Amino acid sequence: VRDERLSRVFLQQNITWVRPEQTPESPEISDWLNIMTIHQNRVFHGSGHTSAIDENWLPRWLDLVVWGHEHECKLGDQPSSSSAAHHAPRSKAGGRSKPRARKDDVDDEAMQETDFEVFQPGSSCAIQLSEGEARKKHFMSLDIQGTSYKATYIPFSKVRPFAFETVALRDHADEIDAEDPRSLETFLTRKIEQMIAGVAGTSG
Repeated sequence: VRDERLSRVFLQQNITWVRPEQTPESPEISDWLNIMTIHQNRVFHGSGHTSAIDENWLPRWLDLVVWGHEHECKLGDQPSSSSAAHHAPRSKAGGRSKPRARKDDVDDEAMQETDFEVFQPGSSCAIQLSEGEARKKHFMSLDIQGTSYKATYIPFSKVRPFAFETVALRDHADEIDAEDPRSLETFLTRKIEQMIAGVAGTSG
């Protein structure tokens, strides 16, 4: 779904969330671990507010969100941007264990106080010319036991090498002759060769 279209659906409140119902076998809402996987832009681009999905639009009763589509790998679990005050305690396994809710705490208003964690594994290889692509690539292993979970990020041993660097020519005025285009070409060629040498040993 295009981000612009899905954003409008969220903003118009035309999203229906389906949750497990309470049963005699599972009377407590906290017996469930609520996981959402989403494959949309997380970062807004430009001035429009429909170019990505805002974390604030997601229900607070979610426990864990795995965010795909974004290329940059962000290690560790990140509190959702809208509610950083109500973190679940760490479990002994090194992940998180959700707090138990009382049986009468099942209405939407009560569950709005629950925070969720966001995991962003990123892409497995560089496919865009952006700064985030130059960071180390990982894949994520998610272990779940009951309502506790643990995420482990494992680096890829062989990836296509990619380097990204921003060069401000004003910071290198003593190395460049502004009147000679060949001086700029020589400077940039040397800079690129240095970057290539820096990643030459990273390819498998």
